[in-house]
Amino acid sequence: MDVAVGFSPSSPSTAERSLELRPNDANALNTRGHIFEALGKREEAIVDFRRALAKDANHKSSTEALRRLGAGP
Repeated sequence: MDVAVGFSPSSPSTAERSLELRPNDANALNTRGHIFEALGKREEAIVDFRRALAKDANHKSSTEALRRLGAGP
């Protein structure tokens, strides 16, 4: 598996821990979405970006990521 620079196979578990502590945090969802995207897990990334937008409809990074992935906001 190709892993993006700055991400490791343990990165998703680190993001999971953050979401355990703050389950409604749009930034944590967005971060995990970017990790999933970097790891080639497109569908998981889309789910997290959409969940981030459900928590914060103005979350610019999640909106841009969904557009980039062809999933719209």
